[in-house]
Amino acid sequence: MNHILDQSTVKNSRESKASAYCRRNNINEYQFQKAIAWYRSAIQNSRKVEKTDTN
Repeated sequence: MNHILDQSTVKNSRESKASAYCRRNNINEYQFQKAIAWYRSAIQNSRKVEKTDTN
């Protein structure tokens, strides 16, 4: 149970930091979240390609 609470705390902390960053830099938070999701997806896909290249 504690592990679940720790994960939600980290997520809330990350979200509040992202929200503060967007406000400070006058960035649309929705667009920022979409860009972060795209970036994470691209990194994950590039790791998959690296793994298949080494096999």
